[in-house]
Amino acid sequence: MYSFFVTAHLSSQQRLALCGGADVLGGWDVLKAVQLRPVVSREDTGFQNWTASINMSSMGYRYFEYRYIKFLEDGRVYWEAMKFNRNLLVVPEVNYTLHDGEFGAPPPPARRGPRGPALPAPRAWRVAICGSSVAFGWRAHADQGWAARLAEALQRYGHQTVNVAVHGYTTQKTRADFQRLVASMKPDVVVIGLSLANEGLSWKSARLWRAVARSFQNGIRGLLAEVEAIEASAVLGDVYPHDAYTSRLQQKLLQDTHRMLLNTSVPLLRWLPALDDGQGRWHRDHMEDAGHPNSLGHQVMFEAIDLSMFDPSNANSLRPKREFHP
Repeated sequence: MYSFFVTAHLSSQQRLALCGGADVLGGWDVLKAVQLRPVVSREDTGFQNWTASINMSSMGYRYFEYRYIKFLEDGRVYWEAMKFNRNLLVVPEVNYTLHDGEFGAPPPPARRGPRGPALPAPRAWRVAICGSSVAFGWRAHADQGWAARLAEALQRYGHQTVNVAVHGYTTQKTRADFQRLVASMKPDVVVIGLSLANEGLSWKSARLWRAVARSFQNGIRGLLAEVEAIEASAVLGDVYPHDAYTSRLQQKLLQDTHRMLLNTSVPLLRWLPALDDGQGRWHRDHMEDAGHPNSLGHQVMFEAIDLSMFDPSNANSLRPKREFHP
């Protein structure tokens, strides 16, 4: 159970809630946010302490971000205005208390790593999954996407899987946050799952699409160098469809990037052939919205993964360079 405490000044008609990227916190939907209750009043200042306790055992080892929100008397919603989201790395089956200070005034994210309990040592490898919303499990039921299914499957080998994917992340953002989110986990294996859509292929001007694809490909090469620098083994997630890819040039750049990923020296989780309708867009049965697979699509992505690469007894499996854990 995770207990959240925050201080805020509200009138008797206002409410405070917690909303974030995880399904248990509403998935950034204010209508599904977790309501807090007041526990202590400070009549001299008008401030109150607010709290909520949330069972997060179903999340596995997972990073997510969140903010507090006020519901005003007239129905308006007032989000915390901050430079950084609050963050937490969940460790399952742990009781943990977060003292979040005052509404609207969190500390900046620590460079040494996410907030949260210490990770226990894995029995075998620690596998870190970085990427964006699809890697997080967004739009799958209860966030149980391909990454969660992989984490469950890897337990047979004694591996511990930590998901540090963040909604909206690009190759540039992932590289900028690599030390805090990935290197701090001290992983043996890093799985990278990012999309051309976030990079801009789905929303930027057509005259920039070629530059977007180059930027993505160069960003992937940079991330592979980051993984090598921490002496971990890399696995690449493939590109995947988007329903905004209606132009032949977008479709060509998607296929060109798929071939580029195939030609790297690291294993590729070959998702595009399994998900693509032949025109760069989703098979109808696999799509939740324009940019995300549904639970069936996530299952198809998981089934495209060759689990034998994670089997330490397999002569052709990944070979992490170090055997160090915190």
